[in-house]
Amino acid sequence: MSEQLKIRKARPSDISNLIEFFIQIYGEQTVFQVEAFLRYYFQSPWNKESILESNWIGLNSKDEIVSHYGGLHYKLILGENIIDTIWGVNAYTLPDWRGLGFNSTLVQKLFDANPINATLGMALDTHKFYKKLGYNVFDHQRLKRYLFLFRVEAFELVNEIGADIGKAKQLVGSPITVSHWNDPGHIVELNSQMLETHGLQLGRQVVCTTLRDEGFLKWRFLDHPFIAYKVFAFVGENGITAYLALRPELLQPSGRMVGRIVDMYGDARDLYGVISFAIQWGNNESLLYLDFSKIGELYDHVLMESGFSVLEEDDVALFPQVSAPVAKRPNHEYLALKSLEFDEPIMALGINDIYFTRMDSDRDRVAKINQIK
Repeated sequence: MSEQLKIRKARPSDISNLIEFFIQIYGEQTVFQVEAFLRYYFQSPWNKESILESNWIGLNSKDEIVSHYGGLHYKLILGENIIDTIWGVNAYTLPDWRGLGFNSTLVQKLFDANPINATLGMALDTHKFYKKLGYNVFDHQRLKRYLFLFRVEAFELVNEIGADIGKAKQLVGSPITVSHWNDPGHIVELNSQMLETHGLQLGRQVVCTTLRDEGFLKWRFLDHPFIAYKVFAFVGENGITAYLALRPELLQPSGRMVGRIVDMYGDARDLYGVISFAIQWGNNESLLYLDFSKIGELYDHVLMESGFSVLEEDDVALFPQVSAPVAKRPNHEYLALKSLEFDEPIMALGINDIYFTRMDSDRDRVAKINQIK
């Protein structure tokens, strides 16, 4: 096939064509066919009128979209700096148009345009490709998964997806009996109004992580138009010092419920109470388990002391990572960071310096129409 590459930034007027493209790659039930979802997903949390500003598309001679690389607008704390960051997502080239340079050109376009580029979730071979491009790949370490087991029926899920049930029982153990915990009055279920009233005093807990300010938390969790999150927070004398955001998730086809902790952040001492509150809530809701995935060592001791078991590397996939329907999916939670402007501090980061969770990139989003709240 002889085609001249046509690469440009996407525009809001491309949305209908992007919908057709996404249906081709994700199927008839994809949430990417919903225009309102695309406008939310590809907007900036700090400028709601900004749509598709970091999305690049490849077109054929008929001006049909045959390749795409999207970008999600976040901000990164890097030492004492707060820097605009783009998470690269939804990179795909239609099979008939591969081998023409679309992928590499789109990656380079995104790379050249942004102060910091980040990507999360890919096969190891792709991660090695990013290393060759000059990204910090953190020795190919992956997100760890922490699991708090409420009910033995959770092991039926392991069996359903064809995973090693013996290994799962060995690593996770028996269900934990949840004792009653008396909240001294500091824990609240957070909403936007309460956030404005109390304000955030989360502090800086690690060298490099996502900026969590009021505008971001409203956009990402509290006012999310498509996912109903539960956000629990510790309110101290000077404001909110710690929070945890979780997503109750229905597993298909069994109809069982689990709780995905998508993010937690703040003062470790106050997180103990927030986690205890979430555990009691999950037990009262008859969830099978709570789980939480992260990269970096921040809060390791808090989670283990709160009763969570840890799954690492390939063992992360012992319990279902996808829910509609449940399926066995390899642990591809590899992280890569790169910056032209801030290359030296980015490349100097080690695993102890970073903290990222399922909140980041697109690791926690709805996939199909029937998952929309």
